[in-house]
Amino acid sequence: MKKENALRMLEGIGKDTIIVGVDCGFKQVKLSFEYQGKVNNITFSSNVEEGESDDMFGTFYLNGVAYNTKTNKKLTQTTNKNKDNNYTLVNLYRALFEISKLTGFKVKDFVIGIGSSIDTYRSEKAKELFKKNILKVNKANIKHVWLNENEEEEFINVELRILDAYIQPETLSSIYNVKNFNPQEPNLIVDLGGLNNQVVELQGVAKIDSAVCGDKGFDYLVKQIYKECRAQNIDITLELIEFYINNLETYKDNEKVSVKKRIEIIQDCILNYLQEIKKDMITVTVDIDVYNQVFCGGTVAILKPYILKVFPEAIFPQNLLFANSLGMFIRAKYSYTNLLKELSKSSSKEVVTVE
Repeated sequence: MKKENALRMLEGIGKDTIIVGVDCGFKQVKLSFEYQGKVNNITFSSNVEEGESDDMFGTFYLNGVAYNTKTNKKLTQTTNKNKDNNYTLVNLYRALFEISKLTGFKVKDFVIGIGSSIDTYRSEKAKELFKKNILKVNKANIKHVWLNENEEEEFINVELRILDAYIQPETLSSIYNVKNFNPQEPNLIVDLGGLNNQVVELQGVAKIDSAVCGDKGFDYLVKQIYKECRAQNIDITLELIEFYINNLETYKDNEKVSVKKRIEIIQDCILNYLQEIKKDMITVTVDIDVYNQVFCGGTVAILKPYILKVFPEAIFPQNLLFANSLGMFIRAKYSYTNLLKELSKSSSKEVVTVE
């Protein structure tokens, strides 16, 4: 990249190029980015599978391949349970498409900070492979039909580009959204996601080698509740359990006997689940009471009142749902702008190639 190109790209951030933090979860895709001086957050369901949708607005074409974004199948039913797969790429471009649409398709170039599990992040080989697979498709032709704000059909065929990708650690990215966070103090960062849970110790540096990376996310909790209901001869579906968990504030005082019993079981299972999370925290460090206990992730946003019952001094990011994507955005913006500044100071000799 020549010096003048670096300067042009630096000036184009937010105009010609948008830096975005993308948290491709197994339940929701969350993205954070800055446009016209304002930080925006967007989320949508991560459900997707190959093939056309019965709903014309649900088919998303990526490089000529149709994907159904209106499927009822969870992402964990259509792909392997890690993020280094084709559906992560599809959801990534769905996210970039939503941002480009917001700009009237004026912005088509992106720099991304995309989250990986701590398990992936602590392996340089796995991290590089993840980045390589993302950048392998750094240009994408997208065709999509949608309803605009006037309920009118719109269609576009557009090419989007990823100029660079920064692999960001989930869980740790959330600390940028914690008010008055002090990384020098003893901290335990607990991330409860849709599929996984992670616990990382941070004091000066993050001890990712001793971090716990488990499968006790939202889906695990739902299955535990289902097992307990069946053990008590109570009929209930997984879908209904999810509904009740997401609407506990509405139903917790319901006087209908059948509903009340189910809510009681759900609440008991949530508290038991959090005791399991506590054991994972103790695995990382025995003296958890002397640590700042920071909780983040989409499941935390749902269970916050119950977390406070088990962990009365728990600390939460200011934006529970988007804490990770906001952190990924901040980290990617810092890294990319610093790169361009360094290149703009150097000679005009080509040192980096961006295609």
